[in-house]
Amino acid sequence: MQLKFDLTKEDVIAFNMYHYAHSPSLRRKKWVNLVWGMVLALVCVLAAIAVKGSGGSADFLWSLLVSIPLYIACYPFLLRRAQRTAVERLIAEGQNRDQFGKKQVTITPIEITAGGDLTSTTVRWKAVERIEVAEAYAYVYFSALQAVIIPRRAFASDEEFSAWVETARKYASTERGER
Repeated sequence: MQLKFDLTKEDVIAFNMYHYAHSPSLRRKKWVNLVWGMVLALVCVLAAIAVKGSGGSADFLWSLLVSIPLYIACYPFLLRRAQRTAVERLIAEGQNRDQFGKKQVTITPIEITAGGDLTSTTVRWKAVERIEVAEAYAYVYFSALQAVIIPRRAFASDEEFSAWVETARKYASTERGER
């Protein structure tokens, strides 16, 4: 089975955002950061209560009490925005001559080959860690941080996309000895 499509900057960003959202270590870090922010806010509230008890202003206390739920509500959005900005900056650092543009992906019962005009990568199905499907993509991971990005738009229909994913999963499970 052979696919040909153009890989765009948005496709690479979407992969990185998917990875940020689904990586166990990055999800754990997100919750740790949220908890530390709440702990810091709680310390500020306690300090404001102590100051108010000694004749200080209640305005600071109320602003903290309002800002904590606001922080919790805005945190996921702000985190995604920061992650996207970081990915865009990383992409902008290099020339990325073969990162984007025309791609060809071929799968056989033995391996998956993905390439562009300058490079090509061939990975045996035994080395494929997992195949994940997102709304607009399939990702064939062959390491924790590397995957072949397959846009759904490379197929004429959702049925063709699903059939490709099922074939790839069948090849991978057969080669890994899973039945």
